[in-house]
Amino acid sequence: GEDFVIGKDRTSTSGGTELFRVQEDGSVGVGTSDPSTYGGLALQQSSNTSSKGFAIVDSTSAQSVKLWVDGTNSYLSSGNTGADPLVLNLGGGNVGIGTSTPSSYASNARNLVIADSADSGITLASGASSKGNIYFADGTTGNEAYRGFIQYLHSTDSLNFGTVATNRMSINASGIDVTGTADVTLDLNVGGAVKGNAGTRAVSVGAAGSVIGGLQLWSTTAGTSYVQFGDEAGTAANHYRGYMSYNHSNDSMALGTSGSTKVTVTSAGNVGIGTATPAQ
Repeated sequence: GEDFVIGKDRTSTSGGTELFRVQEDGSVGVGTSDPSTYGGLALQQSSNTSSKGFAIVDSTSAQSVKLWVDGTNSYLSSGNTGADPLVLNLGGGNVGIGTSTPSSYASNARNLVIADSADSGITLASGASSKGNIYFADGTTGNEAYRGFIQYLHSTDSLNFGTVATNRMSINASGIDVTGTADVTLDLNVGGAVKGNAGTRAVSVGAAGSVIGGLQLWSTTAGTSYVQFGDEAGTAANHYRGYMSYNHSNDSMALGTSGSTKVTVTSAGNVGIGTATPAQ
């Protein structure tokens, strides 16, 4: 078989410069004499710049899509300047959007780099009753595909955070809901580990012997703040079998057991045992 070739500057002593070739198997080459080595259609650049790549131009020549290589990366850009391209890093398999050097970023987070000299971001657009998901996988079998996740439920406008393939915390219109199965199942440590008889689930603020801890309960000027001790979820009174409360409207503090107030300290410093209005 024979190839079809178009060239220029051919003389009796020189074969000239080949510009275009169609091989017998149908492969087409521009700037290369062996297009079948690279694929059915091959363009070999005369130099490694955006102006020597492949372009699709609109009817008015105002915009174009360009594809080119430079010996290290592959580039795909929209526009006539070649600026802000999508970059495929040949050696590391990294992808850059808005940057030609995705491999220059942190080695554990550069598979996909989105760069801009101003603000940058990623938008996940979902249906009004659907979910937007970011999954962290360590395999493809079962829940290995979503061992960790960040999920937004548009139907309820709630943001979920998951570990071990289970939702652990939700943020919704009512606030933050930390969940294990049906109830809170975690220790919250701020500055140090839980010590002493705090229980199997506890809140620890500060660090033993080194960091001073504190707990602040805010209220309105007419509200009452509570620290409650509950032992059973079914009956409302069992939610506060024991409690400490501060009434901001009259600046009094109360201590309760068995679900009712037993000691009251008024703003004047009077202490009432069995009465909420001690005279002195």
